[in-house]
Amino acid sequence: IGTNALTKNGEFNHDRIDALAKEIVEMQKEGKEFVIISSGAVGIGKTIRKGNNHLHATLGQVKMMNSYTKCFNKHDLLTSQLLLTKNEFSSKEQLKHVKELLEYSLDLGIIMIINENDSLSHEKNTFGDNDLLSGEITKLINADLQILLTSVDGIYKNKNKDLLDYTTNLKNASKFITDEKSALGTGGMRSKLESAKIANKKTIVAHSKNTIKEILNGCGTIINYFLN
Repeated sequence: IGTNALTKNGEFNHDRIDALAKEIVEMQKEGKEFVIISSGAVGIGKTIRKGNNHLHATLGQVKMMNSYTKCFNKHDLLTSQLLLTKNEFSSKEQLKHVKELLEYSLDLGIIMIINENDSLSHEKNTFGDNDLLSGEITKLINADLQILLTSVDGIYKNKNKDLLDYTTNLKNASKFITDEKSALGTGGMRSKLESAKIANKKTIVAHSKNTIKEILNGCGTIINYFLN
């Protein structure tokens, strides 16, 4: 979930996340499992106090997790937090622990909220944006599907906003993408293509206004990219 998809006027979008939690409850009954990779801490932190992004991350993460917990608890869902940097992915032993923790949480029906640890990240150990972290987590737990929620309908083919519905070719899809990033977020559509490549799983880029079921029924851009 991107920063602009999570927030509204710089504040946590409780209505959207409450609706998401309600939908997750129903889909868990169908046997579906969820892990959430969420941006937003730095963006929310900026509304609390002036400072650098490391400080904003510490302030915003607390507020963001409190909001997630409040929304999900209303639907009797337990949430937990996991903050990661590239360091955890550079060690087989650490990566094994992360995978075991995620699988254990999934078995218990706990909704793990993952974010990059922006309070301690620096140039050498940062992913730069959560799209790439999401791709790594999708690959790590061998998820069936990755959904990247953003503030646009998907990948547009032109300035008229004609949507690219489906692609298997990342090179061709990249021709439609500029390097523009959102005001609060650090990612963009190019990083979402890279995320799909890392995940090596079906990925859907869609607007956060859509429900999960709407997305599964065809909203957004479907990226079916698989390495041989």
